[in-house]
Amino acid sequence: MANPDNVGTVIATKTKFLNDQIRNLSEELTIPDDFEEQSDIPEKVLHVIINKLNRVHDNHMSTVYLPTGVRSVAEQIDTLYWEAATPSGFNEEAEAGRIRKTDDLTKSSNIDKLTEDFSTGDEYSQQFKELKLLSQRRKEAQRKLERYRRLQSELEFLKNPKNTIQPNLAAKTGPLAEELEKTRNLANRVAGRVAGMKHPLEPEDDNDENDKYLKMSEDEKLKAILDED
Repeated sequence: MANPDNVGTVIATKTKFLNDQIRNLSEELTIPDDFEEQSDIPEKVLHVIINKLNRVHDNHMSTVYLPTGVRSVAEQIDTLYWEAATPSGFNEEAEAGRIRKTDDLTKSSNIDKLTEDFSTGDEYSQQFKELKLLSQRRKEAQRKLERYRRLQSELEFLKNPKNTIQPNLAAKTGPLAEELEKTRNLANRVAGRVAGMKHPLEPEDDNDENDKYLKMSEDEKLKAILDED
Protein backbone atom coordinates (compact mmCIF):
# COMPACT_ATOMS: atom_id res chain seq x y z
CA MET A 1 0.00 0.00 0.00
CA ALA A 2 1.40 3.37 -1.00
CA ASN A 3 2.35 5.86 1.69
CA PRO A 4 -0.14 8.78 1.60
CA ASP A 5 2.74 11.18 2.16
CA ASN A 6 4.35 10.16 -1.14
CA VAL A 7 1.31 9.93 -3.42
CA GLY A 8 2.05 11.68 -6.71
CA THR A 9 5.79 11.95 -6.14
CA VAL A 10 8.46 10.46 -8.37
CA ILE A 11 9.37 7.91 -5.69
CA ALA A 12 5.74 6.79 -5.34
CA THR A 13 5.28 6.51 -9.11
CA LYS A 14 8.47 4.54 -9.65
CA THR A 15 7.82 2.31 -6.64
CA LYS A 16 4.40 1.42 -8.03
CA PHE A 17 5.90 0.73 -11.45
CA LEU A 18 8.60 -1.53 -10.00
CA ASN A 19 6.09 -3.40 -7.85
CA ASP A 20 3.86 -3.95 -10.88
CA GLN A 21 6.79 -5.36 -12.84
CA ILE A 22 7.82 -7.60 -9.94
CA ARG A 23 4.25 -8.82 -9.65
CA ASN A 24 4.32 -9.77 -13.33
CA LEU A 25 7.64 -11.55 -12.90
CA SER A 26 6.33 -13.39 -9.84
CA GLU A 27 3.60 -15.19 -11.71
CA GLU A 28 4.11 -18.93 -11.89
CA LEU A 29 5.25 -20.48 -15.13
CA THR A 30 2.63 -22.55 -16.91
CA ILE A 31 2.64 -24.91 -19.86
CA PRO A 32 1.17 -23.37 -23.03
CA ASP A 33 -1.94 -25.12 -24.32
CA ASP A 34 -0.36 -26.05 -27.65
CA PHE A 35 2.99 -27.12 -26.18
CA GLU A 36 2.09 -30.81 -26.02
CA GLU A 37 1.30 -30.81 -29.70
CA GLN A 38 4.72 -29.37 -30.52
CA SER A 39 6.82 -31.44 -28.07
CA ASP A 40 7.53 -35.13 -27.51
CA ILE A 41 8.16 -34.66 -23.75
CA PRO A 42 5.62 -36.63 -21.66
CA GLU A 43 3.12 -34.47 -19.82
CA LYS A 44 4.02 -35.93 -16.40
CA VAL A 45 7.72 -35.19 -16.85
CA LEU A 46 6.90 -31.71 -18.06
CA HIS A 47 4.81 -30.94 -14.97
CA VAL A 48 7.61 -32.14 -12.68
CA ILE A 49 10.08 -29.86 -14.43
CA ILE A 50 7.71 -26.87 -14.28
CA ASN A 51 7.03 -27.40 -10.56
CA LYS A 52 10.75 -27.53 -9.74
CA LEU A 53 11.36 -24.46 -11.85
CA ASN A 54 8.58 -22.56 -10.08
CA ARG A 55 10.07 -23.39 -6.67
CA VAL A 56 13.46 -22.06 -7.75
CA HIS A 57 11.73 -19.04 -9.24
CA ASP A 58 9.83 -18.31 -6.00
CA ASN A 59 12.99 -18.53 -3.91
CA HIS A 60 14.75 -16.18 -6.27
CA MET A 61 11.93 -13.61 -6.18
CA SER A 62 11.68 -13.63 -2.38
CA THR A 63 15.44 -13.19 -2.06
CA VAL A 64 16.20 -10.61 -4.73
CA TYR A 65 13.12 -8.39 -4.95
CA LEU A 66 12.78 -7.22 -1.37
CA PRO A 67 10.56 -4.19 -0.55
CA THR A 68 13.60 -2.33 0.79
CA GLY A 69 15.42 -2.95 -2.46
CA VAL A 70 12.49 -1.66 -4.49
CA ARG A 71 12.37 1.49 -2.35
CA SER A 72 16.11 2.00 -2.75
CA VAL A 73 15.90 1.73 -6.54
CA ALA A 74 12.96 4.16 -6.60
CA GLU A 75 14.93 6.67 -4.52
CA GLN A 76 17.90 6.37 -6.87
CA ILE A 77 15.60 7.00 -9.83
CA ASP A 78 14.18 10.03 -8.02
CA THR A 79 17.68 11.41 -7.41
CA LEU A 80 18.70 10.88 -11.03
CA TYR A 81 15.44 12.47 -12.18
CA TRP A 82 16.07 15.70 -10.30
CA GLU A 83 19.76 15.77 -11.18
CA ALA A 84 18.89 15.44 -14.87
CA ALA A 85 16.28 18.19 -14.57
CA THR A 86 18.61 20.57 -12.74
CA PRO A 87 20.07 23.16 -15.13
CA SER A 88 23.70 24.23 -14.94
CA GLY A 89 24.30 27.11 -12.59
CA PHE A 90 21.40 26.01 -10.40
CA ASN A 91 21.29 27.86 -7.10
CA GLU A 92 20.01 25.47 -4.46
CA GLU A 93 19.55 28.18 -1.82
CA ALA A 94 17.53 30.35 -4.19
CA GLU A 95 15.32 27.40 -5.12
CA ALA A 96 14.83 26.22 -1.54
CA GLY A 97 11.78 28.42 -1.03
CA ARG A 98 10.11 27.55 -4.33
CA ILE A 99 7.35 24.99 -4.77
CA ARG A 100 7.75 22.28 -7.41
CA LYS A 101 5.04 20.51 -9.31
CA THR A 102 5.75 17.15 -7.72
CA ASP A 103 6.16 18.47 -4.16
CA ASP A 104 3.91 16.83 -1.58
CA LEU A 105 1.42 19.46 -0.44
CA THR A 106 0.42 17.45 2.62
CA LYS A 107 3.72 18.46 4.26
CA SER A 108 3.80 21.71 6.22
CA SER A 109 7.23 22.60 4.84
CA ASN A 110 5.80 22.68 1.30
CA ILE A 111 2.58 24.41 2.35
CA ASP A 112 4.67 27.21 3.84
CA LYS A 113 6.22 27.80 0.41
CA LEU A 114 2.84 28.65 -1.13
CA THR A 115 1.93 32.32 -1.53
CA GLU A 116 -1.50 33.87 -1.88
CA ASP A 117 -0.54 35.64 -5.10
CA PHE A 118 0.60 32.40 -6.75
CA SER A 119 -2.67 32.43 -8.70
CA THR A 120 -5.43 35.02 -9.06
CA GLY A 121 -8.22 32.43 -9.30
CA ASP A 122 -10.91 32.36 -6.62
CA GLU A 123 -10.64 28.58 -6.30
CA TYR A 124 -6.91 28.76 -5.58
CA SER A 125 -7.42 31.56 -3.06
CA GLN A 126 -10.05 29.55 -1.18
CA GLN A 127 -7.99 26.34 -1.21
CA PHE A 128 -4.90 28.30 -0.17
CA LYS A 129 -6.68 29.67 2.91
CA GLU A 130 -8.08 26.25 3.85
CA LEU A 131 -4.70 24.59 3.39
CA LYS A 132 -2.95 27.21 5.52
CA LEU A 133 -5.58 26.86 8.24
CA LEU A 134 -5.31 23.07 8.29
CA SER A 135 -1.52 23.27 8.34
CA GLN A 136 -1.63 25.65 11.30
CA ARG A 137 -4.02 23.35 13.17
CA ARG A 138 -1.75 20.41 12.53
CA LYS A 139 1.28 22.33 13.83
CA GLU A 140 -0.63 23.23 16.99
CA ALA A 141 -1.69 19.61 17.43
CA GLN A 142 1.91 18.46 16.96
CA ARG A 143 3.16 20.98 19.54
CA LYS A 144 0.46 19.85 21.96
CA LEU A 145 1.42 16.22 21.35
CA GLU A 146 5.07 17.01 22.09
CA ARG A 147 4.08 18.73 25.34
CA TYR A 148 2.00 15.71 26.34
CA ARG A 149 4.88 13.38 25.54
CA ARG A 150 7.28 15.45 27.65
CA LEU A 151 4.76 15.50 30.49
CA GLN A 152 4.31 11.75 30.17
CA SER A 153 8.05 11.19 30.45
CA GLU A 154 8.23 13.46 33.51
CA LEU A 155 5.41 11.54 35.19
CA GLU A 156 6.82 8.14 34.29
CA PHE A 157 7.90 7.53 37.88
CA LEU A 158 4.26 7.61 39.02
CA LYS A 159 3.58 4.30 37.30
CA ASN A 160 5.20 2.41 40.18
CA PRO A 161 4.64 4.56 43.30
CA LYS A 162 5.60 1.84 45.77
CA ASN A 163 9.18 1.87 44.51
CA THR A 164 9.48 5.54 43.54
CA ILE A 165 7.35 7.61 45.91
CA GLN A 166 6.42 5.58 48.97
CA PRO A 167 9.97 5.31 50.41
CA ASN A 168 10.11 9.12 50.64
CA LEU A 169 6.88 9.47 52.65
CA ALA A 170 6.22 9.09 56.36
CA ALA A 171 4.16 5.99 55.69
CA LYS A 172 3.81 3.02 57.96
CA THR A 173 6.22 0.92 55.91
CA GLY A 174 8.54 3.71 54.78
CA PRO A 175 12.13 4.29 56.02
CA LEU A 176 11.17 7.71 57.36
CA ALA A 177 8.66 6.07 59.68
CA GLU A 178 11.46 3.90 61.07
CA GLU A 179 13.57 6.97 61.82
CA LEU A 180 10.62 8.68 63.49
CA GLU A 181 10.07 5.61 65.65
CA LYS A 182 13.75 5.63 66.70
CA THR A 183 13.49 9.33 67.56
CA ARG A 184 10.32 8.73 69.55
CA ASN A 185 11.95 5.92 71.53
CA LEU A 186 15.01 8.07 72.20
CA ALA A 187 12.82 10.93 73.44
CA ASN A 188 10.98 8.56 75.76
CA ARG A 189 14.26 7.28 77.18
CA VAL A 190 15.59 10.79 77.73
CA ALA A 191 12.34 11.85 79.42
CA GLY A 192 12.49 8.81 81.65
CA ARG A 193 16.11 9.47 82.62
CA VAL A 194 15.42 13.13 83.36
CA ALA A 195 12.39 12.24 85.48
CA GLY A 196 14.47 9.78 87.48
CA MET A 197 17.37 12.13 88.20
CA LYS A 198 17.78 13.38 91.82
CA HIS A 199 18.31 17.08 91.05
CA PRO A 200 21.90 16.77 89.80
CA LEU A 201 22.01 20.40 88.71
CA GLU A 202 21.06 22.11 91.96
CA PRO A 203 23.97 24.40 93.03
CA GLU A 204 23.59 23.78 96.72
CA ASP A 205 24.17 20.04 96.28
CA ASP A 206 27.33 20.01 94.25
CA ASN A 207 28.70 23.12 92.52
CA ASP A 208 31.66 21.30 90.95
CA GLU A 209 29.42 18.68 89.36
CA ASN A 210 27.10 21.41 88.11
CA ASP A 211 29.95 23.36 86.47
CA LYS A 212 31.26 20.18 84.84
CA TYR A 213 27.83 19.42 83.40
CA LEU A 214 27.35 22.94 82.02
CA LYS A 215 30.67 22.70 80.14
CA MET A 216 29.60 19.51 78.35
CA SER A 217 28.57 19.52 74.68
CA GLU A 218 25.01 18.59 73.77
CA ASP A 219 26.07 15.11 72.72
CA GLU A 220 27.96 14.61 75.98
CA LYS A 221 24.96 15.79 78.00
CA LEU A 222 22.69 13.35 76.15
CA LYS A 223 25.15 10.51 76.72
CA ALA A 224 25.41 11.36 80.41
CA ILE A 225 21.63 11.26 80.79
CA LEU A 226 21.32 7.92 78.98
CA ASP A 227 24.17 6.41 81.03
CA GLU A 228 22.61 7.54 84.31
CA ASP A 229 21.45 4.60 86.38
